[in-house]
Amino acid sequence: MRQDRRFFAEIRANCENRRLDDYAQGGLRTIQVGIESLSNSLLRKMTKGVAVIDNIAIMKHSAAADIRLEGNLILEFPGSDATEVAETIANLDFVLPFSPLGKAVFFLGAGSPIHRSPREYG
Repeated sequence: MRQDRRFFAEIRANCENRRLDDYAQGGLRTIQVGIESLSNSLLRKMTKGVAVIDNIAIMKHSAAADIRLEGNLILEFPGSDATEVAETIANLDFVLPFSPLGKAVFFLGAGSPIHRSPREYG
């Protein structure tokens, strides 16, 4: 009997290409990646630990590996500014060939860095 080995995973944007290829060979078909922004300064504020180029690279490589990527851009992040919005909009040109990113309105999670240190985020 043939078994269905397709699976879903949540991964970070800095996942190695080789590892993503291995996952795809093992049945990975959809990933959720915490893209959150296409602005380097906003990614630093979010303490994501990745850069815009990492986000674009995972989008490109997942498409090449025939893995569907689900990701969001966070709107209304505390402390974000017009420059970061403009940078994100400009960088959208580089991700148009890939699966579209959804939008997610910021919410304050209990225990999150913003919850613990609200003054740091304005």
